[in-house]
Amino acid sequence: MFRRVAVLGLGLLGGSLCRALKETDSSVDITAFARDVARLSSALADGTIGRALPLDELSPAGMDLVVIASPVLSSIDSLKRLLDHPDLGDCVVIDVGSVKGPLVGLAAAHAHGGRFVGCHPMAGSEQSGYEHSSGSLYRGASVIITPHEKNGETIIAAVERFWESVGSRTVRCDAQAHDRLVALTSHVPHLVACAVADLVADASTGTDAAPFIGSGFRDLTRIAMGSPDMWTDIAAANGGNIVGGIDELIGKLEYIRRFITEEGHDVDGRRFLERARAFRRSIG
Repeated sequence: MFRRVAVLGLGLLGGSLCRALKETDSSVDITAFARDVARLSSALADGTIGRALPLDELSPAGMDLVVIASPVLSSIDSLKRLLDHPDLGDCVVIDVGSVKGPLVGLAAAHAHGGRFVGCHPMAGSEQSGYEHSSGSLYRGASVIITPHEKNGETIIAAVERFWESVGSRTVRCDAQAHDRLVALTSHVPHLVACAVADLVADASTGTDAAPFIGSGFRDLTRIAMGSPDMWTDIAAANGGNIVGGIDELIGKLEYIRRFITEEGHDVDGRRFLERARAFRRSIG
């Protein structure tokens, strides 16, 4: 297993992974890189990481594994720096982002791209920052692995074992298929949550909306509290798939409008609601 690990970015995902690694094996040596090294002080103080270095000093030298845990657009820049680095050697590079196409595409076209394996842990929350990280975040979570043609089976299997060591389940998927599906299961829902929150914000101007808000609204819009910076990056990196998902959603909303407003469509409406309920129940 990987003994010397570097992590780029120590927010919720990067910080939780470092905590999980230390809880699994306290002897793992972890170095963290960040644009603002001062933001790594808590992780140094509690012993989660052994060294804190500025991102300008990013190097895979002496590392077994580098984990890119930053917003997707900056992750692309970091991946290129790592693959271009003369000391890359046998180091394995992975990421934790929710958009895979741009990074996998870069790696597939790079001479040393076989050292990168795309990863997307289906874990997280509306909270951000190291202060919200937890060593249990990845336990029981699915991690989508998106191999490409330059990856050998040995490196893919090693990455799978790595995620399994912190309690995750792994699933392999093509990067393009991943991005299409995650647009529907994660990216569009986040933007819908934001739209619903904004809808009520507009409607409640001059009125205290709090007494009118129940658990349904809170459950639906919880994810709207996520980092705007991170979600702006995601929208830019997976825009085509997100727009396609929005178009499909508009079609669903138009269907709902019809069965509400047109006579004789109440049976169709019930079938629609029953199908949606059955699917949601099937996934737990």
